[in-house]
Amino acid sequence: MHTISASTNSVCNAPEIQKFSLSWNHYQVLMRIDDLAERNFYEIETQKQNWDYRWLRRQVASSLYERIALSRDKSEVFRLALEGQTVEKLRISSRVLFL
Repeated sequence: MHTISASTNSVCNAPEIQKFSLSWNHYQVLMRIDDLAERNFYEIETQKQNWDYRWLRRQVASSLYERIALSRDKSEVFRLALEGQTVEKLRISSRVLFL
């Protein structure tokens, strides 16, 4: 039989996140993640970064957690995940040629 002590207010390992602070759609994505550490990571980042449901789904589908875990430059992987790959703008000439 399992009991919860009076001093323990939460079961989750993410103390700075309020319980049920995300939408149901967010939790549907999170419930499909088997690894507890990975699920906690996405839950915390969703709250901190204010990710909407589609952005969370995109980050999970792109394996952000695994990419950060395997990367030597974790801050760069996280920056790319938040900002996206930047491409320099092409310079277009003002002259138009007609044939």
